[in-house]
Amino acid sequence: MNEVAITLRVARDATARQSAFDAWLAAPDARSRGGRAAVIVEGALAALNVPADVCVESVAGCFCCVGQVALVVALTRLLRVRRPARLLLLAASDAHLERIRRMLGEARFAMLRLTD
Repeated sequence: MNEVAITLRVARDATARQSAFDAWLAAPDARSRGGRAAVIVEGALAALNVPADVCVESVAGCFCCVGQVALVVALTRLLRVRRPARLLLLAASDAHLERIRRMLGEARFAMLRLTD
């Protein structure tokens, strides 16, 4: 599997989620990288507007809590099925960012390259 550039951002509400997504999508390095794009959103997804070619997964609850099961399942499914070139993780809180970064660094996710 090819390397996947992954960006982790905190966005506490719908407006912040949309702004973070728009900035990520418009970033010069993201546009030049091309390929499929995907987003995993922690919590509610209702107000996130994305182009049709961007795959979106929503994870109920905290990315980090409950053994990270929901995040691992969503991430694994996206990597296997959609095969994105870049991925945005939108967390609702910065409370567990370090634990999320550690999980993303595990051997099972060796194809991920954290960009922030």
